[in-house]
Amino acid sequence: MSSKEFNYERAWKEFVVPKIAKFTETERTIVTLLAVSLKDKHQEHNLNIKIDKPEAELLEQLSTEQLFRIGKLCHDYTDLKPGKEKRDGLDKFEWIGIGWKIENVCNQEIATREDRMEVSGLFPKGDRISWDVYEQFMEWPKGSKEEFIMNFFKRTKVEETYGLIFEAIQSYEFDPHLYMITGKHLKYSDSGMLSEYEIERMERQHGPLCGMKGCNLLFSEHTHKEGPMMRLTRNIEEEKVVEFVKRYAKFLKRNKLVGVCFNEKQFKILQKGKDV
Repeated sequence: MSSKEFNYERAWKEFVVPKIAKFTETERTIVTLLAVSLKDKHQEHNLNIKIDKPEAELLEQLSTEQLFRIGKLCHDYTDLKPGKEKRDGLDKFEWIGIGWKIENVCNQEIATREDRMEVSGLFPKGDRISWDVYEQFMEWPKGSKEEFIMNFFKRTKVEETYGLIFEAIQSYEFDPHLYMITGKHLKYSDSGMLSEYEIERMERQHGPLCGMKGCNLLFSEHTHKEGPMMRLTRNIEEEKVVEFVKRYAKFLKRNKLVGVCFNEKQFKILQKGKDV
């Protein structure tokens, strides 16, 4: 779609601003700190911005998907903002005034990660994309985080190297209990897609919505751990399992995955020649 057909103001009002409003508290805090840190920094000859330790530690906390989504939204907030003040105007999202710098360092961090190919394949390319594609922009494409994880493990040949196949994301250790969805969530939802961003937005307007009897806690106050469930495709030595966990520790941490579960129904993990 040409730039004449692309409605900048509508894109800004209907997609960019609402999606920024759905930033989690952690995402908002990181972006705010990045904006302060990058305020007086400029591009070098290679067009990168020098990333010092404080910025690096903030970027490391974000998954690759978060880096792409946050960087693009910060850039588009300033770039698509209607009116003559769009380049330098500051309002309640004042930390977006240097959105292009935030996108720059996010892209630099993505370039260092081996899961960048999954992200580049999931999101549309080009500055001006078709309207129907823009409507879906910044959501987990193709349905789920699980597909992102699965594609990454396939590309890095986990099955061939370790005899493991990713099956699903396993949730466990719910504290204080599993967050319960009720009819109120569907009533208050703008889209019917109950992502964590949507639930947190609704609770900012309507207060705690968990359906568990007597619960007055927000969604963010319900915690649980998630980890990948890996199915064995052959008997493997315990040393290989340890090697796998160490090899993918950073990737799992960035994607908020803690611990790994192994499906040994058909094959076993062997410890020095013995079944575990």
